[in-house]
Amino acid sequence: DLEKIKGFGTKKISQYGNPFLETIRDYCNFFAIETQMHLIGGTKKKKTPKATKNDTKLLTFDLYQQGKTIQEIATLRNLSTSTIESHLAYYIQSGSIAILDILDVQTYRDIKAQVQKNPAAALAEIKTQLRQYSYGQIKMVMAAKESN
Repeated sequence: DLEKIKGFGTKKISQYGNPFLETIRDYCNFFAIETQMHLIGGTKKKKTPKATKNDTKLLTFDLYQQGKTIQEIATLRNLSTSTIESHLAYYIQSGSIAILDILDVQTYRDIKAQVQKNPAAALAEIKTQLRQYSYGQIKMVMAAKESN
């Protein structure tokens, strides 16, 4: 609980924590002051490992393979549709998903034409030209182009 004391950061605790606590224990023992230190030992929660980015993409991919729509996956996972589209773009680029399984032909053609017209353009620049399409849709078309 030293980290709750102002001025005690991780570095100071690792450097001075034990000597500081020993001094306090000695003082309490000398003056017969009862402490509750025995109650503290082991109360720190172990951090559960976070899912890696590949795990979260894979979860999205699995839900997609089960027939869920982008919106359904976003709702289930409490993520934005743009994030889900980015996850799926990863699998489009790897060849695991066909772009036309996600986008209709006209959307694909519109975006592809703009990307081909200006191949060096950044995503944001393409988006300003194609306001009716999402960043995620544009990313998916760009990913499909890279997979070829």
